[in-house]
Amino acid sequence: MKKADQQNVYQRSRVITLGKALAEHLECGKGIILGSCSVVSRNFHFEPRDAEGTVIIYTDRDAGKVFFNMVEDNQVIHIDVYHQPAEINIFDLANRILVSTAEYLDFIEGKEERLSIEREALTLNLAQRIHLRTATGEGTVLKPFKAPGLPGGTIMSHVHILARLPQKHLGLIYSIVDQTEKAILYQDIKLRQVSNIVHHSTIRANSENFPLGVPVTFNKTGTPPEVVFQNYFQALYSAAVQVGSLEILAKFLGSISPAKFLTMKVLMKTHPSLGVLLKDMKKLNLVIGKPMGYSFTARGCELNHFLHRHQKELAAQIRKAIRQIPVKSGATPSGYRARCPAKELINYNYKKSVNRSETNSSNPIAVPETVINAAKRSYLENSGALHISNRDIMVCPKKSRAPVDICIVADCSGSMKGAKISAVRWVAEHLLLTTRDKVALVSFQERDAAVNIEFTRNYSYMHSSLNNLAPHGLTPLAKGLETGLTLIRQSRPKNPLLVLITDGRPNTPLVSLDPVADAVNICRSFPKNKIRFTAVGIDPLGEFLPTLAEAGKGTYYLVEDIDRSSLINIMHSERQGISKTKS
Repeated sequence: MKKADQQNVYQRSRVITLGKALAEHLECGKGIILGSCSVVSRNFHFEPRDAEGTVIIYTDRDAGKVFFNMVEDNQVIHIDVYHQPAEINIFDLANRILVSTAEYLDFIEGKEERLSIEREALTLNLAQRIHLRTATGEGTVLKPFKAPGLPGGTIMSHVHILARLPQKHLGLIYSIVDQTEKAILYQDIKLRQVSNIVHHSTIRANSENFPLGVPVTFNKTGTPPEVVFQNYFQALYSAAVQVGSLEILAKFLGSISPAKFLTMKVLMKTHPSLGVLLKDMKKLNLVIGKPMGYSFTARGCELNHFLHRHQKELAAQIRKAIRQIPVKSGATPSGYRARCPAKELINYNYKKSVNRSETNSSNPIAVPETVINAAKRSYLENSGALHISNRDIMVCPKKSRAPVDICIVADCSGSMKGAKISAVRWVAEHLLLTTRDKVALVSFQERDAAVNIEFTRNYSYMHSSLNNLAPHGLTPLAKGLETGLTLIRQSRPKNPLLVLITDGRPNTPLVSLDPVADAVNICRSFPKNKIRFTAVGIDPLGEFLPTLAEAGKGTYYLVEDIDRSSLINIMHSERQGISKTKS
C-alpha cells in the first residue's frame, strides 16, 4: 500500500473514531465544547448575557422538541459557534457546508463506493437535514434565505445550527464546525472562546430522574387528588406513546403475571420497546421479578387499574396528540422523476351561488336563486308576469380539489420491529384524523402480502387493524407492490397514490430469481394505470429505490433515521402534489 493510501486509511479511521466518541458522549445527555468556540448537544442551550463564555445546557429540554415540535427525543443535534457580534453571510456558510458534506462522504466511504447518483442523493439528503441561522438569514443548507434580524436591532453573536444527522454520520459535525469557523474568519470576525458549560434542569433540584418521563405520585396522603390523577395520566400516556399504542400497552400490562409469562415474552419479541418499558417499571417498583416471570406490586396494580378506568380518556388524548403533529410543507425528495400528474377534478359547490359571467358560463345553474332574482326584478319593475333574463341567472361556483386515495405498502419484515412499524401506524392514523382522503394498508412479510385495511375513512376499523401488525420474516417486496396494484385496480379510486415504506433490500422473488427485477416490473405498471408512486427508504438505505422510482415514474425519499414527523411531512407533500418534478 502506498504511503498516501496509508495516510488516507489512517485519517478515515480517525474521523470514524471521533464520530463514535461524540455519539457516545451525546448519548449520556450531556454537551461538549468542540474546539474552543463551539458547543454541541442534543438539548436546548444558550449563553446568558451576564455570563459571557458560559453556556447553560437544559438537560430536560430536547432540541428537536423545542425547535421543531418533534414527538421523539434525540433526533436533532444543537450546535452553536460563538463569535463577536456581527452579520455572518448565510449563503457563503451554506455553500461551504454543502461542499464539505460531499467531500466528507467521498473521504469516509471512498469515491468509488457508491454510484454517482446515489452519492449525490445522499449528499442532498444530509444537506437538507442541516438548518442554519445567522443575523442575515436562515434555512437549510440547500435553501438558505434572507430573514429579518432579531427584535430591537440586536446582532447575533453566534451561528445557530440544528442538524438531524443519522448516527453513522455524526463525524460530519466536525466538518460543519470547521467550515463555520472558516466562514466567520473569512469575514475578519473574531471567534469567542467558551470557557465553561453548565448542565441544568428545569425540573426542581430535589426531583428524581423519572424513567417514564414524568413524576408518578403513589402516596395519596396529603396529595391533592387532581395531582395524583394528572401524574398517573401522564405516565400512562408517555408509556403508550413509547410502545406505539394504548392497546399494546394494555395487553402488555395484562400479561404481567407468572401464569402469562410466555404471552409477555411473545409481546416483547414483537414490540422491543416493551423491554425498555419493563426496565422502567422495575426502577419505579411497579413490578418485581419472580422465578417464573413478573408480578405487579401494590403500586403497579394501582396504575394498571387506573388504565382500565380511564382508557377512553387516554385514547382521546393520544388521538389529539397524533392530530396535532405539526406538518411542515416542502419535504424534499432524494430523487425527482417525471411522475404521473394528479387528477384535477372539478366539483361544484351547490350550497352557494354567484352571478353568471363569461368565465363561469358553463357552470350549473342555481335554479332557486335564479327564480328568486327574476321575481324580485319583476316586482320592482312592475312587469306583471315572471320573466327570466340573462342578468337574473345565478350559477354554482367551482370548488377545485383533487381527492387522494392513499395506499400504503408497508414492509413488515423482521427488521421493521419497534419504532419503524410504530411510525407507519402513526402516519396512517394521522392521515385519517387530519384529511378527508381514504387510506388503505398493504403489508408484506415472509413470502406473501396481505391487504390489512381496504380504502376507508373509518378510524376505529383502521386503528384496530394497525394494532395487529406483527413484523417478522423476509422481505417479499414485489409481492407487496403487486398486491397494492391489485387493490387499486379493484377499488378504482379517483386519484390513487401508492406509497412504499421499506427498510431493506427485497430478498424474496415473485416470478423470477431476481427479487429486485420483479419489483421493477411491477412498478412499470403504475404509469399505465395512472397511479402516482413514491418510495420511502428507511435506514439502511436501499440502493434499488432510484431504480424503482424511475420504473414507476415517481419520487423516492431516503430517510436514515425513523421519525414520525418526517414521515408525516413526506406523506403530506406527496398527497398535496407539491413535490417538484423534473422530466
